[in-house]
Amino acid sequence: MGMSTTRLSIAIGGLLVVACQFACKNETKDETKEQRPTANVTATVTATPKPSAVDPSAVELVLHTSLGPLKLGTPKDDVEKLGLLKVHPKYSGMTIPYNVYYDAAGKASRIETSLKYSPSDVRVGTATILRTMGFEDVKKLLGDCVDDPPADGGTTSKCRGGSLWVQIGSGSIDEVWISVVA
Repeated sequence: MGMSTTRLSIAIGGLLVVACQFACKNETKDETKEQRPTANVTATVTATPKPSAVDPSAVELVLHTSLGPLKLGTPKDDVEKLGLLKVHPKYSGMTIPYNVYYDAAGKASRIETSLKYSPSDVRVGTATILRTMGFEDVKKLLGDCVDDPPADGGTTSKCRGGSLWVQIGSGSIDEVWISVVA
């Protein structure tokens, strides 16, 4: 495999230090002495890349359809057979990395993930919701969110015409939930 960005940056930095020391020594030499030829060193250093607007490793949320590997309309038995859902460490009635709500027929009608416990960032179309984002940051990124009236259980903002919800619970305002609804 290739060299990591950090190791490459360190190697280039070391090379530049050596080249500078050599060049600086040449400047202080007696002008009557013969100058040694200097090596022409060119280095390209790139900054650490920012998260792409489209992150292929992110959990994908498809409006009206799915969140990660879970699809709306999937029967509860089929969701449970996947073995993905674990009890939330703080709320025994919820699961991570996904929490699923079912309709009267026992089919998934809402799927959500807590950014805190999501397997990765969440991609919605061309936008990537970073796991480290807060409630207001997510709403700002999505741009079309409308807040529901305050409720006892927390705060909900509906985006993309109500098909995507951004929520925080009253028990933990630092835990942001992203939901896809039918």
